[in-house]
Amino acid sequence: MLVQVVALLGLGVLGSSAQLQEEHSRTLVGLIIRELLQDMKKLNLSAVPSLVTVNATVERCMHSHLKTFVSTLTALDIHSKFIARKLTRLNTYKNILPKDLDQECETAQVTWDDFLDTLDRFLRLLSEKIQNA
Repeated sequence: MLVQVVALLGLGVLGSSAQLQEEHSRTLVGLIIRELLQDMKKLNLSAVPSLVTVNATVERCMHSHLKTFVSTLTALDIHSKFIARKLTRLNTYKNILPKDLDQECETAQVTWDDFLDTLDRFLRLLSEKIQNA
């Protein structure tokens, strides 16, 4: 009987610590997203290409979007690379990020303003999904 009680208590401790870790991870992802939204306001818009690549559907292609944003921003100035590194950190929390819902997450050439608008929508949507999970 004592062994069963110890086993049940051990399982309870393991289960509760897993929930705490996931909640801690959600908090960290939320913090990174808020930092990114602030960082975007500091981007140097004078040295950007006229056309950049982005996905057409933010809601269905979250992972694909993340990769596209990282690769595009990495190719630009220092501050953009800093933002790309933070976006890469988000990718380490794959169990929290929503999965792509669509097999076809094609990219398109858009203006820099559209790219920034899509990145902003992506971060806000991701933040909303994480808070509501």
